[in-house]
Amino acid sequence: MGGRMLTTEESFDGPVELTLEQVVTLRRPAWTSSEQQDDTEFYFDGVHFWRQRPGWLHQLTPPSEVPADGWLHSGECSCAVCRPRTRLTA
Repeated sequence: MGGRMLTTEESFDGPVELTLEQVVTLRRPAWTSSEQQDDTEFYFDGVHFWRQRPGWLHQLTPPSEVPADGWLHSGECSCAVCRPRTRLTA
């Protein structure tokens, strides 16, 4: 009975950056910041995209005007992309 016992180990390498296509497909709230210097933030509520500029109200924004990548889900997200990766260890 000297065989090895396999166990699972979860690994979490920090937030997973999503593409715009993943955000739309997963339909979960997500956010990102503009690559420009104007501090614009973008949000996806699961249905619509919103733009937030400092001192402005949220503006409904077409997908063609939001960043193509760099999107994040919440730290507690358990979608197929964000959940910790599980691997077998001996």
